[in-house]
Amino acid sequence: MKICKSKLHATHILKNHDSIINHGKLTYLKTAEYSSYTPKSNKLGTVIGTFCRIQRNCSTTLGLAFSIMNANEELTLLGYPNSLIKEALERMYGKTKDKIWRILQKVYKGGKLYMF
Repeated sequence: MKICKSKLHATHILKNHDSIINHGKLTYLKTAEYSSYTPKSNKLGTVIGTFCRIQRNCSTTLGLAFSIMNANEELTLLGYPNSLIKEALERMYGKTKDKIWRILQKVYKGGKLYMF
């Protein structure tokens, strides 16, 4: 959380962010790897649940976009394919009708979110 121009801004905190940036690996394993023995529907549900939690924790659209970008890095390290992440973004748009999900889907290319 931070205060900017007398307003409180909340974002999702990714515990693995520093270890991803500094070492390229995860310190805390809280999400199952894609190679785990579960149906694809469970893996898609995991990604959608992560996106829902992030959306609930963020108070601004910019904070949401940055948090989704960080979560994408973690999901990619866990082996989640680009197609599954794109499908989760599409489902989030269908569920919420919030334009940010359509924008995130359009800027998602090759495992990265290119926003700026």
